Amino acid sequence: MAVEIRQAKLEDITTLSALALTIWNQYSSKIKKNLPVVETDWVARHTKELQEKLILVAYNQGSMVGYLKGTPPVKNEMVTIEYVGVDPQFQKRGIGTFLAKSYVERAMVHLQF
Repeated sequence: MAVEIRQAKLEDITTLSALALTIWNQYSSKIKKNLPVVETDWVARHTKELQEKLILVAYNQGSMVGYLKGTPPVKNEMVTIEYVGVDPQFQKRGIGTFLAKSYVERAMVHLQF
């Protein structure tokens, strides 16, 4: 499976929001609880976060299959991975790990370790 990781763009937001909701619903059903949807406007939320966070997206054959949200690298500050989500149909294939490694590599280059 060839997965491409890149920084999210504004045109990814609708797909990213739909994927986030799919992952949320899958998680909610796994723990057998009806978790409330915290945000009703996922598109607005992710559009705002695109300005504030480093969001990476994973694509497989033209379809978004995962994403990672973290703090943007700033010299002399700690970076934090806040969330990693992978489409339920693509879980257990290393995509989340690949996203995390890509994030760390980008942070290290930017922070010049």
